[in-house]
Amino acid sequence: MNTVAIFLKHPTPGKVKTRLARQLGDGRAAEIYSAMAKEVVKSVASGARIFYDPPEMEKEVKEWLGDFEGDLSPQNGNSLGERMSNAIGLCLREGSKKIVVIGTDCPDVTPAIIADAFERLNGADVVIGPCEDGGYYLIGMTRLHSGLFCGIEWSTNSVTARTLAKAKALSLKVSMLQTLRDIDEADDLGNGFESRIEDAL
Repeated sequence: MNTVAIFLKHPTPGKVKTRLARQLGDGRAAEIYSAMAKEVVKSVASGARIFYDPPEMEKEVKEWLGDFEGDLSPQNGNSLGERMSNAIGLCLREGSKKIVVIGTDCPDVTPAIIADAFERLNGADVVIGPCEDGGYYLIGMTRLHSGLFCGIEWSTNSVTARTLAKAKALSLKVSMLQTLRDIDEADDLGNGFESRIEDAL
């Protein structure tokens, strides 16, 4: 069994896309995040499991997502790395053979990219989908390599580089997917992103 673990937050104004909110306002940033997240969930929902935050908003998340029929689980952990590590561990314990974790900041993630990631895990320990800003939109593995999530300064331009350095130190074979752009600031909404998001609102 392969599992796509989608990490998302409830689109509460002031709690999501804080950099975007500084430019466009809390309400608008939350609207944009909500549209992006729904687009990602709709695109890759088959076989997906959602890990949501904050944990106490399960009812609100279900109402927001509407007809999503997959499993929903609360994120568990203090840092993003700890939460991803715990999610991967949970999926493995429940029988998954390959796990791919994605966020909801990159609307260009497609089923084809997800399928490519699972295929690459036949010959690699880890698969990573890098973002233009130095982070990553996807990480996948067949075993839990928790060391890849320790000591990372999240939301910085060094995330992918630090993760690759840790993988090298652990002698893990890494396969890199195509580079995509995620949406963190107003300038990221160019090249068709804004019109797509407007259509989803």
